[in-house]
Amino acid sequence: MTSCSREIFGHFTDGRPVHGFSLSDDSGASVSVLEYGGILQKIMMPDREGVFENVVLCYEDLASYLQDEHYLGAIVGRVTNRIDGGKFVLDGRTVQLSLNRGSFHQHGGFVGLSRVLWNSEVEIDESGEYLVLNTISPAGDEGYPGELRIRTEFRLAKLELEIRMIATTDAPTIINLTQHPYFNLHGNGEGDILDHDLQINAQRFLPVNERIIPIGEERWVTDTAFDFCQRKTVGQDITSADTQLELGNGFDHHWIVDGKSGVLRPAATLSDSTTGRQMNLLTTAPGVQLYTGNGLEDGSTENTSESFRRHQGLCLEPQAHPDAPNHGHFPSIVVKPGEPFTRKIIYRFTTDTDVA
Repeated sequence: MTSCSREIFGHFTDGRPVHGFSLSDDSGASVSVLEYGGILQKIMMPDREGVFENVVLCYEDLASYLQDEHYLGAIVGRVTNRIDGGKFVLDGRTVQLSLNRGSFHQHGGFVGLSRVLWNSEVEIDESGEYLVLNTISPAGDEGYPGELRIRTEFRLAKLELEIRMIATTDAPTIINLTQHPYFNLHGNGEGDILDHDLQINAQRFLPVNERIIPIGEERWVTDTAFDFCQRKTVGQDITSADTQLELGNGFDHHWIVDGKSGVLRPAATLSDSTTGRQMNLLTTAPGVQLYTGNGLEDGSTENTSESFRRHQGLCLEPQAHPDAPNHGHFPSIVVKPGEPFTRKIIYRFTTDTDVA
């Protein structure tokens, strides 16, 4: 059975306490989640020798998270990734969002969902206790139409973390939520992820322009550095002479996951031969964004208690296509009253000593 404990992690800018929750299962695995930003702070998983380490990058104090610009572990939205010009047309009306990244809108805006204090409660089902975070994004928040009510559930059982996201609106709007942890299966702060093996169950990806915004084309991965259909190390092709890698300063692209969107299916497998840890990602999202931590060395964490290095962690972000509202042939991210947004993300951990 899974149990959930709570303690004060720090205090918000207005003095309110920020709680951290720890979910623990019978295997000894645990997951830590913060009310601030819905941050997935720690995922403690065993290696082949049974030694538990935190396999996501984290800070140990709230002050560092309040200054963080990398969305470390946070719930990101209303719309993750980029929207060109911060503009889109909805029901014949042009909507202008905040421009928090120069000429485009990124990860929900200046505040979005990753910099707010969520409401928390612990609920229980047949597997034990689980954490629920709720928040309301009012109409006009960062320019988005419609009031949005969001519920995110975190469940842990048998080395598997399941995240369920549900959102409802009172007016047509757009939604594309995700979780934004940086994985390093060596352990937090240990080495980099270039030697990790990665497989992505996708035969197509979205090429980008110089602002890392999709150009509207779907491209086959065959005979390119973006082919992760068969397992290979993250670093194998990251320095290839490829215009797309130059534009992204590494991998910062969206892969279209094979299979039917909306159905839970395997999206990617990340493994580390040094520790024997393996993480299988399953999702209902249309695709997954691979970001290889190309900007972790950019100095934006220099005033925090900790800092990270380039490629020290990577993100596998289940999501719909970036800039979808501006490309009519991309799957729609419009939601309407009575038609809830739902997304499921599962991180399933094993080791190379496990028998299939």
